[in-house]
Amino acid sequence: NDSDSEDELVEYEDMLTPPAMQQFAISIGVMMLSNRIDILNAKAVRIARLAFVAYLVTVQLFLLYVTFRAKSMDDRTSITISNPLAALV
Repeated sequence: NDSDSEDELVEYEDMLTPPAMQQFAISIGVMMLSNRIDILNAKAVRIARLAFVAYLVTVQLFLLYVTFRAKSMDDRTSITISNPLAALV
């Protein structure tokens, strides 16, 4: 029975992360807002934490939705990536 479990290959999906530009824009927005908000105010800190958690949950739900939609389509068309700038280098 142990040999059966050793023979099985478990495959995990890659971690889902938001795009880099989205992370950058959020960081810039937070920096601009932090100048206007009193970070020592307990209510402001609580609202900021809840907003951050809501943002994370929303991003993960969206990425999960996209993953389910992609799996439901099950499109096996091969993808060809061509870079027109590669010929210039």
